[in-house]
Amino acid sequence: TWGVGSDARPGAGTSPTGSDRRRPTTTSAGAYFGEVVRHHLPGAGWVAPAGHYEAWRVQFETCFLAFHPVAMAWEALEGAEVPGWFGNLHVSDEDRETLQQAFERVGAVAEEDYYRLAVRFEAIQLAYEVLAARRSEGGRKRRRPFGPEAYAHLDAEEPASEREREV
Repeated sequence: TWGVGSDARPGAGTSPTGSDRRRPTTTSAGAYFGEVVRHHLPGAGWVAPAGHYEAWRVQFETCFLAFHPVAMAWEALEGAEVPGWFGNLHVSDEDRETLQQAFERVGAVAEEDYYRLAVRFEAIQLAYEVLAARRSEGGRKRRRPFGPEAYAHLDAEEPASEREREV
């Protein structure tokens, strides 16, 4: 299942394979993937501190949703979860159950497909659609966009609070 974990900042500045030989490919693939998502889904924007690709993140103004595209690219390259990195989605506590139900309605993803960027794109798109619709229904429309302050805890060196757990 798609998840929301407790690692606030992926990578801790290290290469998941113990080698820097894949860094240019993975960083480029992650940047490209993030741009594809940003181009296709409204309200997406980058947080990309210079020289810290492990902290690069795409986040949304219209709903609380963020992901680390470089971490997702590492996992796609490895075909598995990469320890110390965070290739899952960041969502709020209040949206976790709704999002989990949406993923369950879609059905399981084959293990060999789970880490593919195409599947990740579909999951991000579904999450965005579900969360944006949830924000606008029944008077729950948020007047202000989710700005940097809403995502500040993701920049912390310390593990995130209990608001982020596996979905």
